[in-house]
Amino acid sequence: MNQRGIVSTLVLYGIIAAVVLGIVGTAVYKANHWCNAQCEDLMHEVEKLDFDIKVLQKEKADAQERATALALMWSAKVDEAARLALKLKEMHDAAYKELRIRAANVNRAGGVRFRADLAGVFRDSASAANEGAAPAAGDQTPPPAVPDATGYEAYDERELARFFVDASAAYRDAVNLWRACVQAYDGVALEQLH
Repeated sequence: MNQRGIVSTLVLYGIIAAVVLGIVGTAVYKANHWCNAQCEDLMHEVEKLDFDIKVLQKEKADAQERATALALMWSAKVDEAARLALKLKEMHDAAYKELRIRAANVNRAGGVRFRADLAGVFRDSASAANEGAAPAAGDQTPPPAVPDATGYEAYDERELARFFVDASAAYRDAVNLWRACVQAYDGVALEQLH
C-alpha cells in the first residue's frame, strides 16, 4: 500500500468514526435531553401538587375555623336563649304565685258540674299532656271528680281553679321556651348572613 492508500483509508476510517461518534453523540444528547425534559415535567408536577396541598390545607384550616366559630356562636345563642327563658319563667312565676294564692282562696260553694263525657275529655287531655313528662312540682292532673246520679261529675271549684292556673303556667313556660329557641335560631341565621 502506498502512502496515498493509507491516508485515504485513514480518512475513510476517520469519516466512519466521525459518523459513528456523531450518531452516538446525538443519541446520548437526545437521551439526556429527554431525561432532562421528563425530570423538569415531574418537578413541575411535584411543585403543582405541593401548591395544591398547601391550598387544600389552608381551606381545611379555614373550614375548621368557621366550624368552630359557628359552634361557639350556636352555644352563645343557646345560652342566651336559656337565660332569657329562665328570666321569663322567674318573671311569670311571680305573676302565677299571685294567681295560685287567688285560686287557693276560691270559695268552695257548690262545685262545678260537667257532663261525664266532657269530664273524661279533661282527664284524657291532661293525661296526654303529661305522658312521658318528668313529674312536676305540683299535681298536673285534674282534680278528682265526684259523679252524681244525673250523669254529671262535680269538681271542687278551688281544685279546678288551681288546675287551670297550673295548666296556664305550664303553657306559658312552653311558649317562653319556644320563643327562646326561635330567637336563638334567628340569631344564628342572622349572624350567618353577615
